[in-house]
Amino acid sequence: MITLNKQTKIGLVAVVVILIFLIGLGYFGKSKSGSLGGNELAGNDVLRILTPGDRQKLEAEVASLEAQENSLPADPQNRYDFYYRLAVRRYALGRDKDAMAALDKIVDEKGDYTYPDQVWYTYANIYNDSKDYDRAVVAMSKAVDIDGTNPQYWLTYIGIWGQKDPKKNLTDLYNEALTKTGNAIEVVRAYGRYLEYLGQKDAAIVEWQKAGEVDPAGKADYDAEIKKLQTAQ
Repeated sequence: MITLNKQTKIGLVAVVVILIFLIGLGYFGKSKSGSLGGNELAGNDVLRILTPGDRQKLEAEVASLEAQENSLPADPQNRYDFYYRLAVRRYALGRDKDAMAALDKIVDEKGDYTYPDQVWYTYANIYNDSKDYDRAVVAMSKAVDIDGTNPQYWLTYIGIWGQKDPKKNLTDLYNEALTKTGNAIEVVRAYGRYLEYLGQKDAAIVEWQKAGEVDPAGKADYDAEIKKLQTAQ
């Protein structure tokens, strides 16, 4: 199985910090489509949160990588690491089509699950940005199948489903995410908000109580949520 090497993962940290705005923040509030768990930012909105210096740095990195493309070694591991670095940097700059072209060079006839979950995660976000929710769901399901313990993957997957079908009840997906991630606090909090959105006050209180058990440091905040629900008309 092809995996991303340690150097590649470390080199992606700065880009991932930028991408968090695309795949995390929208899942704790009401989306523009009226369903909870939607992706609030489109790909080109990344440009609005990059400082001029950060954007210039990323553009220089992309130009450097593109200059190396014709002289890549034949070794598959190095080639896949290269194209993934290129894809996420293009994506961070809002160059979705170019990012997709780099990802397409990773995925070939060897089969979907030969490649890292991060590849499918990136595909899913690009498809989601272009509102191609059918393909986004398929791509994100592959990432979840490969690493079902990653809470951010589940939040992204659930968020895309919320965009694809605003009327869909996401409770089963949240429960599966809680089971697979071992009640990851990010999922517990998101599910609590979702239950509030559905008007299921008692069930939401149970989730906020669970949040206090999973994350004692935040218990005061969760207790405040419980009190708010208990006193709400």
